Amino acid sequence: MEFTVGRTLRRRGRRWTFWGLVALAGALVWLIAPRDGEVLGPGFVGALAVVAVRRGWRDLRDARRPFRLRIDEFGITLHDAELAWEQIDAAALWHYAAPDSESAAPEPRLMLWTAPGVTLPRRRDLTADARTRYTR
Repeated sequence: MEFTVGRTLRRRGRRWTFWGLVALAGALVWLIAPRDGEVLGPGFVGALAVVAVRRGWRDLRDARRPFRLRIDEFGITLHDAELAWEQIDAAALWHYAAPDSESAAPEPRLMLWTAPGVTLPRRRDLTADARTRYTR
């Protein structure tokens, strides 16, 4: 079975790209506006905007890549990590509500609760309890 992280990455990529382009446009207007030769402020805002646009494009590019998942007797293998069963407290699959079209199935999401002290190379979810959870 193959899962994608496309929805999350596309949403995050669009958000970073949009606000980066807005900030870049603001920095260009600020730079073009008549000043007394001061370019430090617009230059700094422009640099931050370029970083945001780059991050957005990277997320949009990563959204096209498939998310690999393998579950076997050794544990769970993700596209960027391998976890033995001893490192996993719980795992669950859930679906968003079905789209309006009945021909397309909703994309499944994988949720992993790791054992204490085990981390994955990504940001963990914000949860109400103290357990560490990752969603893909």
